[in-house]
Amino acid sequence: TEAAIAVLDWHFRVDRGALVSGHAIGNDRSRNVLVKLGFRDAGRVQRTHQITGKVREQQLMELNASDWEARP
Repeated sequence: TEAAIAVLDWHFRVDRGALVSGHAIGNDRSRNVLVKLGFRDAGRVQRTHQITGKVREQQLMELNASDWEARP
């Protein structure tokens, strides 16, 4: 999380564009990290897993500059 905070600080100093990330539905650990960083839900998509070839639902999440700057 500390490394991600440093990268996000750098990104929003250099570029005000929103970032999109996501996690597989049911992967609560990944979700918790993204939520802790300030990401918000931005829809769901179906993606094919690169290793297994199975289609899995993923939660997309977005973080914009104003949300990043408003974090505690």
